[in-house]
Amino acid sequence: MDFAEYKQIDRMNASTLVHGLHSMRRLKRYMDKGVEDEDTLCKALGVATHALLLEPEEFERLYVVMPDYHLMPENLRKAKSKKETDEERRSTSKGTEFYEARVKEFMAENQGKRVIAREAYDKCLYAIEQIRSHHEAPNLLEDARFEQTLFGEIAGIPFKCRVDILKRRLVADLKTTFNAEQRAFGRVAADKNYAFRLSIYRDIARQNFSGQHEVKILVQEIGNDSDTCVVNVPEIVLDNAFDDVHRVIDGMKASARIGKWFGVDKGMKQVELYVPNWAMRDELVEVGDEV
Repeated sequence: MDFAEYKQIDRMNASTLVHGLHSMRRLKRYMDKGVEDEDTLCKALGVATHALLLEPEEFERLYVVMPDYHLMPENLRKAKSKKETDEERRSTSKGTEFYEARVKEFMAENQGKRVIAREAYDKCLYAIEQIRSHHEAPNLLEDARFEQTLFGEIAGIPFKCRVDILKRRLVADLKTTFNAEQRAFGRVAADKNYAFRLSIYRDIARQNFSGQHEVKILVQEIGNDSDTCVVNVPEIVLDNAFDDVHRVIDGMKASARIGKWFGVDKGMKQVELYVPNWAMRDELVEVGDEV
C-alpha cells in the first residue's frame, strides 16, 4: 500500500492521537483537519532519506532532483559593459535570468513531484551510505519489510499504523536528526513523544503477529558527523507510554460524549505552575553559615 492510499483510510493513527497529550482541543483540531506538515530542513531531508533507503522506487516516482543550473557555464550575469566577455560574466548566482528561466522550465516539466536540491540529495545519499556501513544498522534492515501498513484496535478504537522497519519480532523506526548523541537524541525523543507512537506500533504489531516485539530506533544524523546509532527502547518506557495512550483515548471518548473539547487547562479554573526537577533549588545557605 502506498502512502497516498494509506492516508485515505479513515482510522485513528499515532501521529494524530499524540496531540491529545497537549490537549483535547488540539487533538480535535488534528482529527478534523489532519496532521500538519512540519516545514523544516531536517523534516524534509528525513522524509527524502526514508524514501531513498526504504522505498527507492517511491523516491523515483515522487521526487526529482533539481540540476545545479547556477553552476553551468551558460549561467551569465547581465553585462556591465559591451566589452565584457562571457568568461567575465560567468556567475554562480541563482538570481540570473538564465537560472530563473531554467528553474521555471524544470518546475513546469515536473509538476506534481517534490523537488529536492542536489546538495540535499547528496546529503541523503551520504546518510544512507553511513547506515549501510554501520556495524549494527544493516542487521536491523536485513530480511526486514519496509513501510508496512498494519491495522488494529485499541480500547475499541480502530487504528492504522505505518511501520518503517518490520520483522517477525521487531518494530523499528528510522529517525533523522541533527544530533544523534545519546542524551541529545533522548531529549528530542521525549519532546516529540516518540515512545507514545512506538507503543502503539508495538501493540498493533502484537495484534497482527504473535509473540513479543522489540522496539528500536535507527537514528541517523543529517550533516554534522553523519553519525548512525541503533537505539533500544526499553519495555518499561513503552509500557508507561501506552498508559498515556489509554489516558488520551479515555479523554477523547469523554470529550466526544459531553461535546466539549477542553484546552490545556482540562476544564479546571486554574492550574499550578509546573517547575521541572532541574529548576528545583536546594535549601539556600544564609550568608555567614558554614558551608
